[in-house]
Amino acid sequence: MDEGEYTIANTTSELKSNAWYVTKERTGNTNGYMMIINSAVIANEGVFYTKAISGLCADTTYEFSALLMNIINPLVGTDQ
Repeated sequence: MDEGEYTIANTTSELKSNAWYVTKERTGNTNGYMMIINSAVIANEGVFYTKAISGLCADTTYEFSALLMNIINPLVGTDQ
């Protein structure tokens, strides 16, 4: 997976980076998936993902949650 790309998977073990920790989807759902983003190296922090959502109902409470994890293993470096 090149910089700036993302994928949906349930583990990082099959991705082509030796520099990433091996981890799995963390919700406890055995069929669950996660978004894995190989963000581009940039000088300034900013938005790494955005998605417009339409069709939401008025007067309804919605909840969004996210678990963020840096999967780069600093002991390995950034070689792929």
